[in-house]
Amino acid sequence: MGLSADGKTLFLASKGLAIFDVSNVTKPELISKTIDGFISIAFSANKRTLFVAGKTFNIYNISDPHSLVLLSTTPLPTTATTITISDHKKQAYVYGYSSQGQLQTFDISDLSAPKSVNSGK
Repeated sequence: MGLSADGKTLFLASKGLAIFDVSNVTKPELISKTIDGFISIAFSANKRTLFVAGKTFNIYNISDPHSLVLLSTTPLPTTATTITISDHKKQAYVYGYSSQGQLQTFDISDLSAPKSVNSGK
């Protein structure tokens, strides 16, 4: 879960991605909702890019929360439970669940073409 840079939009991942307008805290409004297995989210430092993981690793431009732009989709070997972006914004760490756990690292220097840089074990 996280807020946009202006604090007016809430992004929530829980078996899907839900986006709420929270500019009026007493009356949040649902902007959109998907049911696509997303479990975890992370933001770029400027909060203009949203990283979403579940059955796939997706990257969105969220400059306009009413019209997200999908930049890339990458299949994952296991369902991801956690995602973290490195401080220098060049790697995404996606942890998936399996009997032994699975950490996959992506080079995200090109948001439209993330590259796996390890075998995910």
